[in-house]
Amino acid sequence: MRFLITCLLSLILSIVATWIIITLVNIEVSIHVLFLAFALFYIIFYLFVFFLPDFNQIISLDEFVRSWKGILFLLIAISTVGLMIHFSPKKTNGAHNSTIFEPTPTKNIKGIVLDTESESPIDSATVILGNDTVFTDIDGNFSFLSVEVPYQDLLLIVNKEEFLEWSKTFERNQIDKEPLKVELISKKSTQKKKKENLKVEETVFTTIRGIVKNFRNNDPIGKASVIVEGDTTYTLSSGKFRLSSIEIPTTGLPIKVEKDGFFEVSDFFEIDQLSEELDIRLKPKLRILFADFVLEKENSSLEKYIREVPQMMKNAFVDCGEMEVLARGENLTQILEEIEYEKDMEGIFDPNEIVETGKMIGANYIVTGKISETTDGVRLQIDMNNMKKGTTELARNISIKTQEIIQYARFLSLEMVGKIVEIKITDLRFDPNDPRRVEIKGTNTCIPEGWHIWISVLPSGVENHYPQVKAEINGNEWVVPIVYLGADNGADAGRLFHIYAILTDPEANRIFSEYKENKVNSGIKLPRGARICDKVETKQGGKKT
Repeated sequence: MRFLITCLLSLILSIVATWIIITLVNIEVSIHVLFLAFALFYIIFYLFVFFLPDFNQIISLDEFVRSWKGILFLLIAISTVGLMIHFSPKKTNGAHNSTIFEPTPTKNIKGIVLDTESESPIDSATVILGNDTVFTDIDGNFSFLSVEVPYQDLLLIVNKEEFLEWSKTFERNQIDKEPLKVELISKKSTQKKKKENLKVEETVFTTIRGIVKNFRNNDPIGKASVIVEGDTTYTLSSGKFRLSSIEIPTTGLPIKVEKDGFFEVSDFFEIDQLSEELDIRLKPKLRILFADFVLEKENSSLEKYIREVPQMMKNAFVDCGEMEVLARGENLTQILEEIEYEKDMEGIFDPNEIVETGKMIGANYIVTGKISETTDGVRLQIDMNNMKKGTTELARNISIKTQEIIQYARFLSLEMVGKIVEIKITDLRFDPNDPRRVEIKGTNTCIPEGWHIWISVLPSGVENHYPQVKAEINGNEWVVPIVYLGADNGADAGRLFHIYAILTDPEANRIFSEYKENKVNSGIKLPRGARICDKVETKQGGKKT
């Protein structure tokens, strides 16, 4: 009787202790909590057996708990409790954090396989979902019971000898919403598709395969939406996708690819292109988060600048074309809802919360500002922080006259954009017939409208810049066909030259252009609004050093 009472008391106390732990430590309640309760039960039971006098008169456990085995089991139980607390998923503001202890969820997945042309069910079709395979019954139905669904998406494949293969990638939260309907196309089918002009065109059926990559670094992009003729599939973590039995007009097919944080790609592929694996590149957006600017003290005459200054800066970023500006408004609200960020819009712009918010939404840069009144004007404080590198790209704290604040903010916004633009020199090709002549190629990101890339050449030991030519920009690539290194009289043979790729805003571009038009040969100082982005060193007819 004493043994049963001890067990019952140990069980009750372990349940109470488990509840206290998950409440105080703030962890999620899931299946691994049972292991936590069991470990606590053994610890409490051990203590009862160890300290209750004469307990071994009923059952000989006292000797066990005092032995090295009992002590070893106690240490294992204590370690289990510690590990459970440390690795248990914490409760968050709606966001899901998984750990090695969280079990893989299971789902029941059902569907039906039909003939596209006759709408009749297809029996004995092979249905493959992940690592599981089933066959359709006489009514075309199939089902997967208690299938383990990993956190990545699942590829569903359906095969039948007389039909074209069908495949589609499903997100884990979509695959069990309703019975799946799979329509197979007979290999003997000669369907034709009417166009809007009533012209009838022959169509072919094929499997579309491809991979989606990041334009800048060629990394694969998972969970990108691939939309073909209203049918949507998703890329796997490897960036690959596949759509089977797609009806393609002889002219080709439009394909659209979407992914949050990237620019949408929508292109028309001809039928011969679709027969090969497609290589689709998405350009990532640079996310710029603007916090509400702060007015240090109440001043009605300065309140308008709290709105006008950041708005001007936002417009400069938007004009770049490859940046996504987030601020208090619809776009930021939507992103916060997508990540289930449970915090009101007032709270997220608190100075103590803005960095956390930036990390949650994947912001690349955060811009903050403060305006305060001085005796003869205003003080403007602007900071732009790089969230990925953890560095401050720009910090300005300047006192100016009130009437100059808009003009200064306009210049500052261009300087901020210039800090983000990336320009690289990737290739130098010398003319074999003239060692002075060199072709220069490179890459760039988000060049704002009205801005340009200039090549400036400086012989070794010279301080002034010699702007030579403006680059021809084509998307994210640029080229300068001819750059001259040194004089044609042989005096500069073997001399070291510095080649600069310089980003110029409209004003700096004007200064460089006037220099070239006036054919000045003394060089110029780098003007305000011009920023050196990359530099290489070489000699006449030589190679990049």
